[in-house]
Amino acid sequence: MTMLQALAASMAGVDRVDLYTVSPDCAGPAGDAVRVLRGEWPDGRDAVIGRIARMGVNGGIGDGD
Repeated sequence: MTMLQALAASMAGVDRVDLYTVSPDCAGPAGDAVRVLRGEWPDGRDAVIGRIARMGVNGGIGDGD
């Protein structure tokens, strides 16, 4: 979810996003999301979208907030 939100923010031209994780296990995906925002993926957004799709990322279930 973090990667998808970061990618969406990047595509929308958002200048700043604060990411918070609920556990240390989430730090890796959050770091990947930050790299997306910074444009550090050498293959561009289309490749990132393809990579996320191949991962089978599921948006999960919202908590109502």
